[in-house]
Amino acid sequence: MTAEDGRRDRFGVEERKLLAAFSTVIIAKQGGRITRIAGSIEPLPGVIRDFKIIVPERYPYEPPVALSVGWACTGKHRFSDSEMCLWRKNLWSPRYTLGYAVAKTFVWIHKHEVYRSTHKWPGREQDH
Repeated sequence: MTAEDGRRDRFGVEERKLLAAFSTVIIAKQGGRITRIAGSIEPLPGVIRDFKIIVPERYPYEPPVALSVGWACTGKHRFSDSEMCLWRKNLWSPRYTLGYAVAKTFVWIHKHEVYRSTHKWPGREQDH
């Protein structure tokens, strides 16, 4: 088995787990490789937040990137108006999965909604 075969197998396992765990995601693939995950979450009644996760070519050795779609990220835990800071880039590990990235995105969006109303980020924070 080549390294590329191993990555393809990993993507197959990750796709099955994502679809089983998250009912609001859509997975885009190219050549058997997951390239993007799009989804939505309702962190508060009546508030829908759409997002997408870009999976880089070098995944899992490079972290996926979570982006807001149609709304702006605010506060200090973001890399730009659309890019969420799910983790410090140097803390990503190839052992992490796309399911982990989606779960972290859901948590980030919930925390963002608390921040918008209180101007305090809930939970522990890390410096950027």
